[in-house]
Amino acid sequence: MKLPFLTDILGQAGKAARVLGLDIGSHSIKAAVLTRTDKGIQLERALLAPLELDPSLPPNEKQQKVFDILSNLVGAGGIDVNQIYLALAAQSVLTRYVEILEVAKDKIEQTIKYEAQQQIPFSLDEVIWDYHLFYKTKGTKREALLVAVKKSVVEDTVGLIQRLRRDAALMDINILALHNAVRLSGLMEEDKLTAVIDIGARATNVVLSRESDIWVRSFPLAGNRFTEALQAKFQLSLAEAEKLKLSNLVGREEIKEVLKPVMEDLLAEVARSIEIYHLELEYDKNLAPGVQAEGGAPAGVAPGGALASLVQSREGPARGGRVEAVFLTGGGSQLTGLDQFFEERLSVKVGRLDLGKTLDILPPKEGDADPKLRNVLFGPAVGCALRGLMRCAVEIDFLKDINWGKEEKRESLIFKNAAIVLLGITLVFGFFVSSKEIGFKKGLVDARQGLVQVAKEYAPRMKDARREIEALEEQGALFSGIAKGRSLWLDVLLEIEGHLPQGVWLTSFSGRSQLAALDKGDVTLAGKALSYQEVNDLVAELKGSPLFKDVRPISSSLIRRSEGKDEIIEFTITMSLADQRSADTVAADHAESQG
Repeated sequence: MKLPFLTDILGQAGKAARVLGLDIGSHSIKAAVLTRTDKGIQLERALLAPLELDPSLPPNEKQQKVFDILSNLVGAGGIDVNQIYLALAAQSVLTRYVEILEVAKDKIEQTIKYEAQQQIPFSLDEVIWDYHLFYKTKGTKREALLVAVKKSVVEDTVGLIQRLRRDAALMDINILALHNAVRLSGLMEEDKLTAVIDIGARATNVVLSRESDIWVRSFPLAGNRFTEALQAKFQLSLAEAEKLKLSNLVGREEIKEVLKPVMEDLLAEVARSIEIYHLELEYDKNLAPGVQAEGGAPAGVAPGGALASLVQSREGPARGGRVEAVFLTGGGSQLTGLDQFFEERLSVKVGRLDLGKTLDILPPKEGDADPKLRNVLFGPAVGCALRGLMRCAVEIDFLKDINWGKEEKRESLIFKNAAIVLLGITLVFGFFVSSKEIGFKKGLVDARQGLVQVAKEYAPRMKDARREIEALEEQGALFSGIAKGRSLWLDVLLEIEGHLPQGVWLTSFSGRSQLAALDKGDVTLAGKALSYQEVNDLVAELKGSPLFKDVRPISSSLIRRSEGKDEIIEFTITMSLADQRSADTVAADHAESQG
């Protein structure tokens, strides 16, 4: 459920205060930490880690390599930001402009989904897609920017963040994130057509913008082409060629001659992008200038990169005119002499992205990238992080359905802020009614004091009763012990009787006092037998009983009866009682046999 009045009251309630923008490119990983303060937005950290991946590595090993580098970058840099805003490479994304009929608001997504099924050359089950809707201009049609990316690309990228135990808050496209950063920098003059050329390692992004309109294109010709040309010409390793490309030696004539054909090819693609931009206007003459998208976002993001490097030719709400300003950015733009080359061929002043015009850039900390590289490499990372701090031109998010929707996340925070406001109101209201509550509480205190007084009166009686109970319990324990002792004596006698051989009889039986307490006491037997063998049989029988242990004969001697000549053996045997469990078992057996 949407609550626009709460959105207006609470303003930026759905935005974070400190975020991390992450741009994982083909050549390096860029991380930018932005913080919103009372004075504006700060660029707190800018970290860079090169990606030196062996192309022959299997995909899973490449993914592990990227994770190791990313983990080290975030960990060694001491970045404790949980919310990470990601930028996907434009060449991994399919973009389309679609026209839809004016329909009810709750039917828009269903209508665009139908268009997605027609425009995306893959099953929708294989991709994650999003759209940005523009206001209608004339007639009964509306335009929308449709973007799609393979699920595997999103899952692999999000998997890296999850392994870091961080939250992948949003996933944008680097070319749109760069546009956000350029707009924030204030470089664009509203009435001039501006070209921002982002030259990466493997791809170049061109952003054409004027007033509220933007048009974008991506093509696979970039900085690596310069490196490969130097490597082939001078028989260098890839690392050596990269080092030479960034050195002052590039100004030498023999090196210029090697790089010039690549510069020509790059310029040709830029010129082709501008040409496509103008050609598309022929399909768009009925569009009103300066159309605004819903939510105040500027309209007119034209098609950019595609899954199969497709160049879109459908119309987009861009506006014509001569390019009057060019800005270079990206790692490939560091080539010495490239600015001058573009100025001469395009007959226009070439400048650089300057994030410091509108961002408060803090001094670099240990582990941060060279400050000179911030404007060159960190445009997309900064632009992506801006999505967590402010509303931007075109808000694409491939994770919004995975993260339960961008609006739902924002409204969840709005509800939290609203709860805080309501809590404050409750506290104020509570202040006014507190006097009545005090009277009520006083009555509770009086009642409690009365109960305490009653308890004091009955306390001595309760103590006396408790002492009587304890005395009775002691007597009961004594009688119980006596009864158990007598019962045990009987069990001992019955057990001995059961093991007496026929030619043996007892003359005395004694036990230690511990027996009465069921302790491990000793038992002494004295008796007579008709032979030594029967004495030995008795000892063996007693050893086999679970009630006794340590059974041993103490003495045995031969005697004669006075009236006869029969031989009689007189003996004495000692033994100890086994544990209580054995005694209980024997007692149970006796009870069962008697029953």
